Amino acid sequence: MRSWRLKDYTNAEGQLVELVPADSLGALAMRIESPEGTIDLSRTVFSLQQSEEAPVPPASGGGAAGASAPIRVLRFVAEGPLVSTPADSAAAAPGPAIVKVERVFRIDPSRYDSEMEILVSGISNPRLDHHIVVGWEPGIPDQEVNPRSERPYKAAEALLGREMVKDAFGGSTGLGCSCSGGKASRGGERSYEGMLQWACVRGKYFTGVLVPEREVEATMIAGSDPARGTVGMRLLLPLADEGTTGQRFTVYCGPIDYGRLKELDARVHRQVTRVVDFGGKWIAPISKATQWFLTTVHSAVPNYGIVILLLALFVRVIFHPLTVKSLHSQRKLQMLKPELDRVNAEYKNNPEMRTKKIMELHKQHGVNPLGGCLPLLVQMPVIWALYNVLMNSIELRKEPFGLWISDLSAPDTIARIAGIPINPLPVLMALTMFWQQKLTPTDPRQAPMLIMMPILMTFFFYGLPSGLVFYWTVTNLLAIGQQLTMKPLPELATTGTSVTPDVPRGSRRVKRSGK
Repeated sequence: MRSWRLKDYTNAEGQLVELVPADSLGALAMRIESPEGTIDLSRTVFSLQQSEEAPVPPASGGGAAGASAPIRVLRFVAEGPLVSTPADSAAAAPGPAIVKVERVFRIDPSRYDSEMEILVSGISNPRLDHHIVVGWEPGIPDQEVNPRSERPYKAAEALLGREMVKDAFGGSTGLGCSCSGGKASRGGERSYEGMLQWACVRGKYFTGVLVPEREVEATMIAGSDPARGTVGMRLLLPLADEGTTGQRFTVYCGPIDYGRLKELDARVHRQVTRVVDFGGKWIAPISKATQWFLTTVHSAVPNYGIVILLLALFVRVIFHPLTVKSLHSQRKLQMLKPELDRVNAEYKNNPEMRTKKIMELHKQHGVNPLGGCLPLLVQMPVIWALYNVLMNSIELRKEPFGLWISDLSAPDTIARIAGIPINPLPVLMALTMFWQQKLTPTDPRQAPMLIMMPILMTFFFYGLPSGLVFYWTVTNLLAIGQQLTMKPLPELATTGTSVTPDVPRGSRRVKRSGK
């Protein structure tokens, strides 16, 4: 396959997305390998028969509703004394007397997936050491303005039995994001064996997936070239000892779109939706719910920037009780600080007693020292899921919001000075963080660290998609609004001695103030 372009998507140059690299020998190349040599079918001349078939009506709950265009059938046939290249020599040797190879494509113009059938006959394989080899070895080419943002997602993946294997430049953390240091960074090839459910090559937003009609024992060999930034794969499939070997695949070439892959999975039943990286098993359900929210609300609100704003508002409303509780705990601890300092000074030489008196003080005023942290810990899975979806969702790709934000999947660069991009949104996000910190009661000793936090977050978010930065900025503004509208707490009774110190028996006890 020399070219596969997607009509509904464009690359960084504004051209149609091309899934087969122009400088490669093509995708889905096929050959027959054995210890004795290789029959390279890319050098074989095939005859071509073209025809059309009536479209298959979509099954209930799946398929492309309303599809009426005929299915295009391309049948490639080669038969005769094919040529084999010996494994230990560059010289060509005659292959079997008569070998017949057929490859049939059935292409439905209404879908991104097509059918590929392979038939091989005339090869004797008594030792079962011959294999049909087919794959997508050149990988998926770069499509985005910043190729560095794509590189961590370049991967060869497969579902072997129940095990998901991933050979990528970025190492998955299991939380839905990728970082550098994956297996593909080493270069060379790596093999994975098992019962094949599907295998694919992918970039950040696009993929080529091979799904066998039935599970088959196979080997996926992933190969990477770090210098060129490519990750490809090939499959080694068994060849029958005699007679005809047939393998049939569904080949999906298109966007990594959960809705489309879910529709495909309704037909092939191979868990192909796992191509979409929703994170680990604890994160994935939240990521799917977030994805559902984005697509559902967008059906009524055409601007994804507004949808992200509504998502931030929705999440803030859900966690409002926890946020209020956290802020109350922080304020109470701040108001108790003079008493805590007094106890620390009075019992500085008696750690055990100091801990006891601090606990009594917390209990007396109903303060939980962990109250400010626990709500944040509860929200962490949601934060990771939101980060994952907003970073990887193809729905945001090339979607404008307004003003200077023209692509929610890319940084909001308005200019470059000496090659350095000028992105206003991360700076606005940092300013909202400073404002939020001014409203939050904190220990003065932590002030230097809190000042550094917005600066570090600016560097971290500076090259991230503007949709994610916009979400974080809106979240900060909503948190500021919550703090400004909260009623002040009543003064705690902390004047005088708040904790009864230990005194000798018979001595007069010091009364608590207000008692």
